[in-house]
Amino acid sequence: MIKHITKFANDKAGGLVIEAALIFPFLITLGLGVADASYMLVQNHKLETQLAMAGNYLSKTRAPAQHETQAKNLACGGALETTTKCIIPNWTVSDIQISYGSVDNAELESGYEYRGGQPVTIVTVTSDISYTGFGVLSSVFGKSIRLTGSYEERLIGT
Repeated sequence: MIKHITKFANDKAGGLVIEAALIFPFLITLGLGVADASYMLVQNHKLETQLAMAGNYLSKTRAPAQHETQAKNLACGGALETTTKCIIPNWTVSDIQISYGSVDNAELESGYEYRGGQPVTIVTVTSDISYTGFGVLSSVFGKSIRLTGSYEERLIGT
C-alpha cells in the first residue's frame, strides 16, 4: 500500500489536472460573481434613469398630483399608458413612491434666493426593489440585495 502512495506522490504527470480541478470551481464562481455584479449595476442604473424620467415628467406638469399614475407608468414601463411589463425584472408600479416637499425661498434685497415664489415645491420619486439577478451575490453574502433609487426635482409646471 505504501508503495502505491509513494508512486502516486512522485508522479508529476497528473499534477496539472489536480491543480485545475482545485482552482476551476473558484474561477467559475468568481466569473459568475462578476457577471452578477455587472448585471446588478445595470439594473440600478435603469432604476435611477427611470425614476429621473418620472420626476422630470411630474416637475413639468401643471397638476402633478393628477399625473402620478402616468409618471409611475413612465418609470416602470417607459410609456405614459398602463404597462404590463416593467423594464426591470420584479419591479412594479406599486414599488414607486411619489412625495412632495417644500423649501423656504428666502427673500433677499434683490428678490428671492431662487427664481419663483415662496415656497419652492420639490417632487421626490423613490423606489426600493429586491434584486435577484443570477443569485451568486446573494449566495455569497447570505442575504437578499436591495436596489434603491431616488430622484428630486423642483416643480416648475405650476
